[in-house]
Amino acid sequence: MRNFTKVLIVVVCLLQFNYSKSQSSNIFADTVYSFSSEFHVSPGSWSSSKIIGAPDVYPSCNDNYNAWSFSGVNNGDSIHPREWIEIGYSTHYYVDSINVYETYRSGLIDTIYFRDAVSGMWNIVYTNTAVYSSACNVLRIGMIQTPYTVDAVRLAMDNHYPAYAYPEYDAVELVGDITNNVNMHTINNSVVLDNSNPKLISIISKLDKIKNISLCNVLGKQVLIKAINNYNFYYETNNLVNGVYFITINLDNGKSVSFKTIVNN
Repeated sequence: MRNFTKVLIVVVCLLQFNYSKSQSSNIFADTVYSFSSEFHVSPGSWSSSKIIGAPDVYPSCNDNYNAWSFSGVNNGDSIHPREWIEIGYSTHYYVDSINVYETYRSGLIDTIYFRDAVSGMWNIVYTNTAVYSSACNVLRIGMIQTPYTVDAVRLAMDNHYPAYAYPEYDAVELVGDITNNVNMHTINNSVVLDNSNPKLISIISKLDKIKNISLCNVLGKQVLIKAINNYNFYYETNNLVNGVYFITINLDNGKSVSFKTIVNN
């Protein structure tokens, strides 16, 4: 019976996770603005246009002409120029994560930029030391939601990889929302989640008392369940691992609301 209870808690948490996740939406690039090189001229095989739209190759992991790759001129020896591509999105989201589908060879992306749809300014949102791999990969990067809408992404690649090793990029996915949830997130004008302090979860219910709260990580594991019986809830996150969490709030009136938040201690 005890094991059954544990399984039930995990299942409930996963259901809450799926509900919360549905609050965000995903979009893929629909245009290419500029690039360093392409294997063939668009719309040919391995051209820059192949990075547009949802994945054509993934979840396969192989050399496939439906992904973008670099010019053969740049791959004749082990000394390559840096490659890059700028892609656009006609729907402008406040972004909280990006997924890059590297379907043949991987690890070369060392910098990612987002362009502010209003100001036109490019902002670095990811930097890391590139480590070339012969395997494929989905580079998944989560972040605190951008305070601006994003209309373009620039991927920049390191130039240290073997001769004739053509990395291939299938798609670039943005996850976010057309509304800004970075500071205050309100549902039904009654429950407010304040995200302004990434080290503190702060929830205020304007109408009904908060009965209890549960907190799940992205794996669906319940890391906190707490009875509240109050209109406010504050929780310091210093004992949590950095990342995305999903909060389910049960109110005295029998209703439940869910939020997504990011912990960054």
